[in-house]
Amino acid sequence: SGNNTNRWDRGANWTGSPDNSVPPSGAKVAFGTGAQTTVDVRGNRVVEAIRFDEGAASFTIAAIQNTGNTLTFNGPGSLAFIQQRSSNNQTISVAGGVVLTDNTVVDMIGSGNLTISAPLSGAGNLVKENTGGSLVLSGSNGSYTGNIFVNAGILRASSASALGNTSVGTTVAAGATLEIGTASGMTIGEAITVAGTGVG
Repeated sequence: SGNNTNRWDRGANWTGSPDNSVPPSGAKVAFGTGAQTTVDVRGNRVVEAIRFDEGAASFTIAAIQNTGNTLTFNGPGSLAFIQQRSSNNQTISVAGGVVLTDNTVVDMIGSGNLTISAPLSGAGNLVKENTGGSLVLSGSNGSYTGNIFVNAGILRASSASALGNTSVGTTVAAGATLEIGTASGMTIGEAITVAGTGVG
């Protein structure tokens, strides 16, 4: 992705399909070694999965031309994925929001962090897996009504509503860690269930 312009809606930026066309709604997309690393979604996008490849530079997935654009995760069988395999940090900052229609697994294999600064919404659960870099949630996520499961590694909550609406909860498995940001006056208002002693 990204060898032509920073636009999601330009087929020349994508490889892997017979005609290098723009990924259709519900596609699995990957970001690798493209020259344009700030990607403008240029529309409301729906994906089954996003992968940041092992050799990927630091990408930012954003809504630049139209800040109301959204990125929705909607997978077959009610399961979607984000996989971070890179040693470089990645960011999803789509200003219109990231919508978790389905349960979404965030698989942190590489040592780079993944920051989702876009506001989360939807009711799909977010499941943090693997022990690579940290998953950082820093958006205003009060409209997000899914549960969060930290099954492995570190999830860092960097805003008061990072973990979603206070009507739902976050569960931290044995050996996993939930880090709470230290911003002045920051309070997490939802139920948190913790097993074990964390990592480190």
